[in-house]
Amino acid sequence: SVNIENFFSSFRDARRSALEPSLRKLGVEKLSKDDVERMQSDALEAKIGKWTKYLQITVKLLAGERKICDEVFEGISFNKDQCFTELARTGVAVAKTLLSFGDAVAKSKRSSEKLFVLLDMYEVMHEVRSEVEVIFQDSFCSEMREAALGLMKLLAQTAHEMFVDFEELVEKDTSKTNVHDGTVHPLTIRVINHVKFLFDYQSTLKLLFQEFETGSDTESQLAVVLTKIMQALQNNLDGKSNQYKDPALMSIFLANNIHYMVSSVRRSEAKHILGDDWIQIHRRIVQQHAKQYKMVAWGKAVQTLSIQVASSSGTSASSDLSSSGVSRAMIKERLKSFNMQFEELRAKQSLWTIPDQELRETLRLSIAEVLLPAYMSFVKRFGVVLRKQRKKPWHNCV
Repeated sequence: SVNIENFFSSFRDARRSALEPSLRKLGVEKLSKDDVERMQSDALEAKIGKWTKYLQITVKLLAGERKICDEVFEGISFNKDQCFTELARTGVAVAKTLLSFGDAVAKSKRSSEKLFVLLDMYEVMHEVRSEVEVIFQDSFCSEMREAALGLMKLLAQTAHEMFVDFEELVEKDTSKTNVHDGTVHPLTIRVINHVKFLFDYQSTLKLLFQEFETGSDTESQLAVVLTKIMQALQNNLDGKSNQYKDPALMSIFLANNIHYMVSSVRRSEAKHILGDDWIQIHRRIVQQHAKQYKMVAWGKAVQTLSIQVASSSGTSASSDLSSSGVSRAMIKERLKSFNMQFEELRAKQSLWTIPDQELRETLRLSIAEVLLPAYMSFVKRFGVVLRKQRKKPWHNCV
């Protein structure tokens, strides 16, 4: 018994002297929740990068010591768990400090950017989980085991809640950024980038959702989260569109932003989660806004070219103006009015922006499909009055 005690003391001191210098080199510092909240995002990301590395190293070192301790005292009637606890005291203290930092980050003030930080931390905790359970398997280390598993659950819970926070943040966004030209709003770009970043964590998100048994598969849960975020963005954009006094520009704004959402989804992993139905529904929404723009912006100008000329037989005609009640002055005035409206619309809409080439060309074609037939019909019917044909003025619209 005395020999075993002496051996234990020698073994403990030898292993401790080997372990402690390695742990001290890490330079792990204790940080509180207040310390975390005072950090700039770049500084926090750097700290968490180090935290990840330090946690992995600490777990590997402790796992190695646990294995040596188990092997050395295998078959010997001696409390090897107590031996490990004593020799790894410094390592346990370092692990406590690391877990304390993780706890401080999880409980600190939330922001949309911090979600990805929490996902990084959760992923690392999940990676070391099995080793942590082996290292701290005995009653002497139960507190550490529970602390580690508790942190992992806290990170998962906080990240899960931040999805809801982000959805509410998007829907209630009241940023004063005015998009005078109807282009894609910065909020739309920011939200879509956020969604794209989420797909870099797809495997981590699946693990996270498994923490919450809802009866549905993890991919369905992710689809629900993304659908809610996209709907929140769409609701907010509908509200922001009311800032436009010109209903045509309002339609351009909505078409631009919904089209940006759809095209971004189609080019990313999100298309597999949101599905073809979501894409088709929102493409139709873009088409509806484009149609509304065409009607509101150009309907009056097209109507100017519409002149009903009744002949004696009751049918429309342009061959006998003297009996139609339509004067040459009226026809010329209508053409003059159309050209003036066109120039006004062209000047105004040249200040609007449609950044996507596909959408821009679609709108140009749709305008031409309305204007060209109306103009050509007008010229054909009343060409006898128009001694000098004017140059068609719509080549630079939209």
